[in-house]
Amino acid sequence: MSRAEAIVGSLLDLSEDLQGKLPLLLKEFPNFTEQEIREIAQADPTSPDYADHVRWLCRMRRDGYWTGAGTGAYFAEMHTLLTRFIKNKNKRRFAQVGGNKDITRYPTVAALKGHLDAAEAWVETAAAAGTKGLNQIGDLTLFKITNYDAAKKAAIEPGAPVPLETLWGDVKAHAGTGDPGWPWAAWCTQFENHYRNYGKPALYIVKKNGVTVGQISFSQSQAKDVKNDTLAPEVLEEIAPLFAIPEFSFVQDKALIDENKLKEKCKWMINSRISRAINGYVKDDNTHVEPTTNDPQVVVRQLTRRIPEFYQLFMHIVQNWDNPTNRRDALLKSQLQTTERVQHFGEAEPIVAYIRTILGQNNILPPSLESLEAFTTMFTSLFPV
Repeated sequence: MSRAEAIVGSLLDLSEDLQGKLPLLLKEFPNFTEQEIREIAQADPTSPDYADHVRWLCRMRRDGYWTGAGTGAYFAEMHTLLTRFIKNKNKRRFAQVGGNKDITRYPTVAALKGHLDAAEAWVETAAAAGTKGLNQIGDLTLFKITNYDAAKKAAIEPGAPVPLETLWGDVKAHAGTGDPGWPWAAWCTQFENHYRNYGKPALYIVKKNGVTVGQISFSQSQAKDVKNDTLAPEVLEEIAPLFAIPEFSFVQDKALIDENKLKEKCKWMINSRISRAINGYVKDDNTHVEPTTNDPQVVVRQLTRRIPEFYQLFMHIVQNWDNPTNRRDALLKSQLQTTERVQHFGEAEPIVAYIRTILGQNNILPPSLESLEAFTTMFTSLFPV
């Protein structure tokens, strides 16, 4: 770009609308008539009020990167492309794929399209990674949402993205009404700064026949419909059975032991005992305890005899989880705890009460703690070969 072109560009940026930019555009693009520039401007979603992209469109047309005659399908394609650019240019995902929010930095139409395609594909991939189906009963499905891209997608499915410059009041007014073009939910989690507050550690979305009908945030004690109002009692009753799964054992005010965590703890215990026996160790008073054996199998045999004792210890932790800290093994608790407790449930309390009742009737334990035999099988499987 020459210095003259740069000066013209800066002057164009100061003009408020297409009419104000026309004299300078005609000077920069002398091969175009005023009528041709006005036609080109129809492909700019911001024209005529701002005409932010008309100069770039003229350059693409002049340099042969945008062909086609008249204001037909090709103009519509460019209008769609620039609408995508306006929607994406300030998003973090766009910058992550090398996108630039300055339209003049794109030397060709293909370059702009490539960055937009990459950014939108990234979002789709991230949304898929952050969406997990947890349970399905009839036409109802429960999903766990663990990142912002997934939350945004869940809020607008199965419809199109919210129109540019849409006021939040309009979204809330139309959401869930069935009005043409307004199928999305009026959840504040469509905004990334709000998602960070409501999405920890996860959001839970309920769909009915593929259409999103509710969102539950246990961290913020809310259960919302698509109009961002509290879910009606009859809806809570309908969807409550979806939540009667181990994922929600925390709503008993009791974090049940996770089998993988239990295995990690037992393996750590086994390896630690073997290491101390073979290598010795230093006590708290800095005295050294000499090794007692050089054969790991000796330690394994000692541990095997103590398996019933270990089993009773872990069962005691499960059954007395809510006892005061001084009456339980705090170290084991910290090793085994898998979720934080939730103390106040607010709007979500009807669901929580249902889950608490169901889980109270069915004492859910990891398979390895269902019997001494199962625990023995699990524990011995962790012994070194």
